[in-house]
Amino acid sequence: LAALTAGGMALDAPAILKQAVPAPAQAAMAEPSLKKVGADWPAYGGTYSARRYSPLDQINRSNVAKLQRAWLFHTGDMPKSDFAKNKYGAETTPLKVGQSLYLCTPKNIMIALDAASGKELWRFDPQVSDNNIPYTAACRGVAYFEAQGAAVDSACAARIIEGTLDARLIAVDARTGSPCADFGDRGQVRTDDNMGKIVPGMVSMTSAPTIVRGVVVIGHQILDGQKRDAPSGVIKGFDAVT
Repeated sequence: LAALTAGGMALDAPAILKQAVPAPAQAAMAEPSLKKVGADWPAYGGTYSARRYSPLDQINRSNVAKLQRAWLFHTGDMPKSDFAKNKYGAETTPLKVGQSLYLCTPKNIMIALDAASGKELWRFDPQVSDNNIPYTAACRGVAYFEAQGAAVDSACAARIIEGTLDARLIAVDARTGSPCADFGDRGQVRTDDNMGKIVPGMVSMTSAPTIVRGVVVIGHQILDGQKRDAPSGVIKGFDAVT
């Protein structure tokens, strides 16, 4: 219902929209993720329901002003060409699983750090060329996956998976950073197959993959409005092991 006033128009919402949301409603939401947030931060959004909520309470409003930097780490990934200058974006959200942090750099270099000391444990550089940079060279995050039934000490029993600026999906061992031999072609698959004519920089991935029941779900960033024959964005799913 609307009522005119001297100052203009005032809107009155129906009574049903004015009712308070029941308090238990939020708490009743199911959490589909297998790994929980707490000591770990196992997915880009905390969990795959992407609530970005942590139950940890050691840092709170009374002591947050007293925090001091524990360590500092430089990835070393900086623009190396005129084309790449002013196109770098530091947008990664690190994952924490156990005693390790997993992150990616603007040009998709995957790095594992010791969470306590900041010491580099390994790095994997997929060698993305500058001409594949779209609007921005950015990697917002990686995904962590544990293969069900795999021996804990076997290669790639736990793996880190990322999408790249040049439309590749790459899986490496979470302990060593070595490519997972059982994943695609020696650790990687192209995600732009069957998407039509592709030119460098036209199709890329900047967001962290989401893993649903063993399926790696990815989308693509497309440089829209640049070419008449630009491909459509495509959502794809890949087996997280194979």
